[in-house]
Amino acid sequence: ITDEAHFQFLQNAVMQYYMYKSTDSGEVEIGRNITKLENMGFRVGEELIER
Repeated sequence: ITDEAHFQFLQNAVMQYYMYKSTDSGEVEIGRNITKLENMGFRVGEELIER
């Protein structure tokens, strides 16, 4: 499996975790979880570009 596939598996697992966690919470918590996911994606993208 390539590095890209590993990253996709990790990304899917993180998204499923945050979305599952959000279903038990209110709308405010869903918004926070989406913001966390966006921030993680931004940081990972920055690091990949720097390589």
